[in-house]
Amino acid sequence: VDVGSGGPSQRLVLLPDNFLKYFALGPARGIGDFDFGTDVRAVTRFADLLDVKPDLTAFERAGGKLVMIHGCNDIRISPLFTIDFRDRVIAAFGGEEDRVEGFFRLFLVAGSGHCGGGPGPNEYDGLSAIEKWVEEGIAPSELMSVARRPDGSVTGTSHTRSFRWSNHRRHATQTPPGHRGAALA
Repeated sequence: VDVGSGGPSQRLVLLPDNFLKYFALGPARGIGDFDFGTDVRAVTRFADLLDVKPDLTAFERAGGKLVMIHGCNDIRISPLFTIDFRDRVIAAFGGEEDRVEGFFRLFLVAGSGHCGGGPGPNEYDGLSAIEKWVEEGIAPSELMSVARRPDGSVTGTSHTRSFRWSNHRRHATQTPPGHRGAALA
């Protein structure tokens, strides 16, 4: 949010504006010119290109491993969309959450914005987690995360746990032992 105007910051508007200018509507038009009556068709023709498909069967079969990290303070893309995508992946695998956990882990980072920023952790190493998973067969159950100020100094560290709906349902009314944060295991 732009502190001066209270409206969206320039960075928040830039991505959809550039998409509209250079893909959908043409360089003379942008987000301020969007007409819901006539321009929706121009955007929807990109749906197959932009919509992520939840059937990851070929990815799993090829031995792929996916570590997805989403900041809960993301103002661009709601974490609920990412949770919904994971739910759709599980549904595509016949509801077999344990099977999906064999190749896909989702980490929700409290206080983190879009690709970092925010008052919470803004650095996390998903690459090392994937390396260990692929090379040693050790799936990540948590990621170490760091909150760093713009000057580079560290304000704190924490562990971000893998998100599973089954664990969330089980711990909905209790906090796991030794865990002082939200009950998302």
